[in-house]
Amino acid sequence: MLIKTFLETFREVPENIRPALILKTSGAALCKIDKYECISKLKSIIESVGGDKPENPNVYILHGEFTDEEMNALYNHEKVKVHTSFTHGEGFGHPLLLATLSGKPVLSSNWSGHLDFLNPKYTSFFEGSIKQINPESANEWLIKESSWFYVAYGLAEDKFKQYYHSYNQSYTDKAEQLRIENAEKFSLNAMDAKLWGILDKYVPEFAVEKKIILPK
Repeated sequence: MLIKTFLETFREVPENIRPALILKTSGAALCKIDKYECISKLKSIIESVGGDKPENPNVYILHGEFTDEEMNALYNHEKVKVHTSFTHGEGFGHPLLLATLSGKPVLSSNWSGHLDFLNPKYTSFFEGSIKQINPESANEWLIKESSWFYVAYGLAEDKFKQYYHSYNQSYTDKAEQLRIENAEKFSLNAMDAKLWGILDKYVPEFAVEKKIILPK
């Protein structure tokens, strides 16, 4: 739905100023079969919105294992302006935390673990609703009684347009404030101090050997 919404939002934008979508993604495994499966799914989505036409925005798939340096270069590439995700909210959202360290705006679902580090003072969110997961997606990890966040796609289009038409320094200034906050709050030193604080609280002194003195 992220791909479909993006295509429908920017379909009529003139080619010389039309934005593109870069997908760093994979399926079950990092292999050629999985790569072509991702490409096949992308083509199916494009067909669902009228097919591969000249007026459609470009969508690029980056598939496979990247080094830390390669991922860092992608996050910080000068042509990448906004990081976005329609995540259902299934975990902490580590890629989104890394995205904030690029100092660029993040657009994400308004629910789940990533709200721990996406300060609403500096971040815009996609609105939506929390509903039971799609029964077809239920498995041994995603139980059918659990819930997902579903983005309101019409409102997401409006948000995309807002960022596209009014992208200015106010957006990047907020993103830079979030970068500074997260770089300090989630640094290795900050995590180390937090961990030792927990150990000091719950393990006030490490175990020492004591002789057992039995009664006579």
